Amino acid sequence: GNSYSGDATKNSIVINGGTVNTIVGVYGAYSSSGNAGGINKGNTVTITGGTLKGKGKVYGGYVSGGSGSAINNAVDISGSATIGSSGSSKDIYCGYTGGTGIATGNTVSINLVTNNKGTPDDTTDDTGVIWGTVYGGYSESGDAGGTGANEGNTVNITRGTVSGSVYGGYVS
Repeated sequence: GNSYSGDATKNSIVINGGTVNTIVGVYGAYSSSGNAGGINKGNTVTITGGTLKGKGKVYGGYVSGGSGSAINNAVDISGSATIGSSGSSKDIYCGYTGGTGIATGNTVSINLVTNNKGTPDDTTDDTGVIWGTVYGGYSESGDAGGTGANEGNTVNITRGTVSGSVYGGYVS
């Protein structure tokens, strides 16, 4: 879903295989200044296989600026999916706000089967890997999370490999 100033809600992207070469990124929802997601209105990106390459990142819900918030979005990555490469990292943002909005209630679930195709010291051709950093919620100037028991962001890693850092919430 894409919106200039309105809300982008209840959208989904499913990638089950193949190679996706992104120039800008994979977005469950994009809004310039409105909300991406909401209570019972979250957006979902599901990747169960295949390879994501290119310069772009993966976003469950993305707000580029203003006071819009990224709320209750989900990114689910499983199977043998490979995100990025050793030479080109690709970060995962479940909820991203580039302005003063909040990023809360977002959930990243990772359940990858890592296949070591090379030698133990050479991971460049492995599958089932996220080559980058994972953010449950990210806000440039607002809050990432909340004050209540059910207001935070969640990153669940059952199995798999993440080459970068993992953050439940991050404010830059």
